[in-house]
Amino acid sequence: MMEVTIATAAFRSLKGTVMQHPQMCKECPVANQCILRLTRPAEQLDRPENELKILTIKKKDTQALTQLLKENAITTRHGAFKVTDEGGDILFLTGEGSLFGPELHLPRIKIEFHARPLMPEIEVCALPWSAFRKNAEARPALMEHVLVEMANNALTSRLAFQWTKRSLRDRAILLLDMLRERFGTRYGQFKMIKVPLTKIDIASMMSTVQESAVRVLSELRENGLISQNGKRIIILDNDRLDHLIQEIRDSQRAVLQPALQEVPAPKEP
Repeated sequence: MMEVTIATAAFRSLKGTVMQHPQMCKECPVANQCILRLTRPAEQLDRPENELKILTIKKKDTQALTQLLKENAITTRHGAFKVTDEGGDILFLTGEGSLFGPELHLPRIKIEFHARPLMPEIEVCALPWSAFRKNAEARPALMEHVLVEMANNALTSRLAFQWTKRSLRDRAILLLDMLRERFGTRYGQFKMIKVPLTKIDIASMMSTVQESAVRVLSELRENGLISQNGKRIIILDNDRLDHLIQEIRDSQRAVLQPALQEVPAPKEP
């Protein structure tokens, strides 16, 4: 049985399924990535959207969330969830403001996936994919957002493919940078990754075994770069992390430069 609680503040009448969005939209933490704002002109934001649902999903309702993702375009309002393959390896990690759609993320690969909320409850906006796709064809702002998401997904895939060419330490540093950019929040004078991640999750994203991931993170913790508060990572020295990221980029550039110099210049016609 699908245990999904519809946020009652979003409805004028449960029977009529007429949505009352204005107040929730004003309070929305991800207004810039809101499906409603992306699928219609500003002057039409107060018009009811019968197909848009604002849902609260409990952590145990993995089957419900998985089915929801197969049929709808989703924007996360509160919380985060992960999408894994049958082996448990993370395919996607989404947080507040992230857009997820069945044809957007796995358009050509027929793969069985599972979704799991990372908090006790998450809140999402869901629009049937057919309606979302129809709106995308008519709304340049939405299409631009979709293309950005596709580019981010492609970039993430390329980075994951190249993980094996990097040391475990470099993988951990690059992963921390990505998590900081997408899920970082102020924590006093530090930055905390607000998405709770298990050791298995981190190992999966580093493309290594759990023991190796734990060892590298322990080294970074002993060196004063990070600490951990339960399942959340706290970055203690952002400037140092920036410096380490730059070192990795410089080393990669140094490796690529000789290869580029060996490429013969095109002959003039």
